[in-house]
Amino acid sequence: MIFIKKILPNLLVLSSIVMMYIVAQTSNNQEIQDIFRLIDDLATNLILVIVAITLGLFVAQYLYVLVGLVAAMALVVMVTSIWVAKSMALRQFTLKIRSQQLLLQHQQQNQQRSNQL
Repeated sequence: MIFIKKILPNLLVLSSIVMMYIVAQTSNNQEIQDIFRLIDDLATNLILVIVAITLGLFVAQYLYVLVGLVAAMALVVMVTSIWVAKSMALRQFTLKIRSQQLLLQHQQQNQQRSNQL
């Protein structure tokens, strides 16, 4: 019974987080999804720090571990930035193509109207 009392608050917090994630996914709430992405990125960076500290316990030259940690974190940031830039460029390209299609369609409609007159 004492064990259940100790883990019950943790289970309640975990279940509320899972419920919030499910609600965000089903309702397509972009703000909550962005918060979960941010938490995921922070957890990734925290895992890198824990790995570096653990390696630092066994590696005599901690400078190598520190440089590796900084390089890994820079790589994570760089890959994320490239992905975001690629997504934004693709979105801009798609919007440009769509606007050109709408403009061409509008011009064709105007041409058809002028031909009917």
